[in-house]
Amino acid sequence: MATVKYVTVKGSGSLASSPFYFGLVQHERTMTPSETYAYLADRLGFKPAAVRAVFMGLREYCRENNARGNITFVDGVASIRNFCKGSFEGMNGPWVKGRNFLLVQAVE
Repeated sequence: MATVKYVTVKGSGSLASSPFYFGLVQHERTMTPSETYAYLADRLGFKPAAVRAVFMGLREYCRENNARGNITFVDGVASIRNFCKGSFEGMNGPWVKGRNFLLVQAVE
């Protein structure tokens, strides 16, 4: 198993009685989609086109689920869900275009 490279950062919470720290993973690079397909194909024994097709199918499935407001669970990997961002004037909104928006996020 590879060693994770990280740095620690002091938290900015003012309610804690003593300082706290959290870790931020230090990434060395980002793989392009083509590099990812080739890497997974090599590791799993499939052709890169087959791996790409699976990712395309998963993308469409996630889009459909998110459009319905559902959570997409990818077993052992992530859950992909909608989050509402932006502040509201009160308990009943209103939704203000430009200030409020939906964000799709994958959670490990």
